[in-house]
Amino acid sequence: MTPYPLTAVVGNRDAVDAVSCVLCNGNIRTVLLIGPPGSGKTVVARAAGSVSGDRRIVEVPLNVTAEQAFGTIDLEEAVSSGRRRVSDSLMRRADGNILIADNANLLPKSILHGILDAVLTGWVMAELDGTSVSEYCDTVLIATMDPSEAELSRHELDRFDICVRMEPIDGMEGRLEVLRRSLVHSGSAHYTRIPRRSYVNASPPQTRCPCVSRNGPSRRFREHVLRWVPTDTEGTYLLLRQRSRSPPSADSARPTSNA
Repeated sequence: MTPYPLTAVVGNRDAVDAVSCVLCNGNIRTVLLIGPPGSGKTVVARAAGSVSGDRRIVEVPLNVTAEQAFGTIDLEEAVSSGRRRVSDSLMRRADGNILIADNANLLPKSILHGILDAVLTGWVMAELDGTSVSEYCDTVLIATMDPSEAELSRHELDRFDICVRMEPIDGMEGRLEVLRRSLVHSGSAHYTRIPRRSYVNASPPQTRCPCVSRNGPSRRFREHVLRWVPTDTEGTYLLLRQRSRSPPSADSARPTSNA
């Protein structure tokens, strides 16, 4: 799937500007997006791929090992030919691309420090039994963290060129705009044809959206969602069908325009 457009992000302009800076300014190598769940940290970080040209997004898994991240010296090659060749690694794939470390504060400290060293110095060091080999690596790092899960020390925070705090989108209008843009990006033809209308509380949900049976989303979920979706049954149908893990029952009819 194509990356979510950076220009389509709702709110949090400081975070969008920070990502734009790291992509355009060679003096900026590292950006940290800090915020609670739902603030859009990961969306903004991955959206860098929409304006990065030929550069790809390379993500750092939380369970990555030092050998996977930085590589190691190929012992067989060293013995047979005398050359110290480094195995494939995450940082090698990140060379010339964009490195994304989601939940960087949950990475092992040695991995996080090694990644920061490589990005800021431009060199990756692979080691094996006291022997080391350095490889050049030209990449930038966009990291995210939820401070409620784990904190980074002041020393670690100082190694990021830009740190931005993000907040979740508040208010009905803002959340609806996030939903609208997300559905448009996902290619929902139904939603793109729906005009924006007024918003009301709907009760009971089965009356407003008869296409969703008890075999679909839970009643509590429907009641929550229908408080802030557009008062258009087609839009409601689309939203609940996308969020539902099971399809509506066979005896449920799709609503008509006058439902």
